Amino acid sequence: MKFRYIFIFIALLLMLSCNESNIGIFYGLEHEEKLKDNSLPNGVTVGSMVKLVNNNKLYIAAGNVYTKTSQTEEDWVKIESPPGFDLSTSLATDGTDIYAIYYTKNSANKGFFSLNGSIWQEINISLIEGSIEFVKSVNNEILVSTRATVNDANLYSYSGGFNGVFTKINIPMIGSPFYAVYDGARYWVSNHNRLYRGNSLASLTPTAQPALGTDYEIRGLEVLDSSYIYYTYWEQDVEGHIGVTNGDSYNYKRDKSFMLNGLKLFTVSGYKFLLCGTGGRGYYQTLNPSTGNIDLEKPRNNVLAENYNSAVDLQDAAVLDFFIDGGDDGDLYALTATRGLWKNSLSGNSRTWSIE
Repeated sequence: MKFRYIFIFIALLLMLSCNESNIGIFYGLEHEEKLKDNSLPNGVTVGSMVKLVNNNKLYIAAGNVYTKTSQTEEDWVKIESPPGFDLSTSLATDGTDIYAIYYTKNSANKGFFSLNGSIWQEINISLIEGSIEFVKSVNNEILVSTRATVNDANLYSYSGGFNGVFTKINIPMIGSPFYAVYDGARYWVSNHNRLYRGNSLASLTPTAQPALGTDYEIRGLEVLDSSYIYYTYWEQDVEGHIGVTNGDSYNYKRDKSFMLNGLKLFTVSGYKFLLCGTGGRGYYQTLNPSTGNIDLEKPRNNVLAENYNSAVDLQDAAVLDFFIDGGDDGDLYALTATRGLWKNSLSGNSRTWSIE
């Protein structure tokens, strides 16, 4: 018990010593002693996860960048950081290459890199405005956001490769976090309380939005079909709402009295689940979601996971997002804040959660 309090005290010092970007937490967690004999530290925050099909590898940004072969039980292997940089929490792929943002420990310097084998090559970002903060991919296109001032930000597309071109996307940004999906015909991009759509990233226009004031923030997008998408948003960072829209009409409601993060549709054994992360209560789900069914319920031991009730650390986690490896009935991953990477896969005749 005494060791536990000492560890908590050290962790608090690490968090309080970092600057406003909170990157210091990744450094502290990255170097803590593992509680179990797993290849990943069980306390890391996993910021993003992608798969590169041409080499069948998975990649995660969790302080360091790690990789392993898809749908295997092999260990995660750390990719060495670029010289002079320490941390990465955001990566993406265009289907050909891996891109990552790296920070120094005090966040004083940031860089944008592409992976060449196991070596990071730095991409010139001197021509884009602001400090680069997030990189994501949508329909194999790379998007990066930069922070210009406390509230003002920019969104760029990147043409790929080592010597690619950045093109500014003409939408106003309040803060640098953003979400993006492609429904097979149109792009949907959200930032703060705004939602945009267009046939291309260059033709994004505002949707007929619900009455979202400045104290709202969209925190997840997922494709329902070619006409509708799901979305989650927060009100004053305490109340979670979920909705469905075609961009012109909305069905939405306050669903939970806590924060909701991310969304993912996953099909297992013919059952379709809409999964939604939370700010500290694991994930919630909707069975057979539709435009008229967006009720989130706490998971139970069922066809998706027969051991959820015993996966205590996952039940209490802040689940930031999900990743699917292998499509329907494939491996499902839950990306958490300070609770590691969790994997839902078939074990014998049952699907179970386990920590990586």
